[in-house]
Amino acid sequence: MRRDQPMRFLAWATEAALIAGPFGLHQPPADAAALAPDIILTPLVGFDRHGNRIGQGAGYYDRAFLAHPDAWRIGIALAIQEVDALTPDAWDVPLHAIATDKDWITP
Repeated sequence: MRRDQPMRFLAWATEAALIAGPFGLHQPPADAAALAPDIILTPLVGFDRHGNRIGQGAGYYDRAFLAHPDAWRIGIALAIQEVDALTPDAWDVPLHAIATDKDWITP
């Protein structure tokens, strides 16, 4: 997986074998059927209560959000990662909610 490739959501049956993927993760094979997710969980570096977020800077999740506009966008972070306000760029897609170790935030 390269950062410039789109994120794919693939079908998997629990009895099917997974293959080795990047970062030591196991994943369905590349020829598995593509699915449209209902929810996209997004790791955060930082966030504000308006649904703005800081990620890793490559736009990987922004592209997934645009490809799946009906999916709920949920950020996952620790409460300490919250900042008062972020200024989003034009391409940043806001979150529907943020789950932290202390709160469920809906902008």
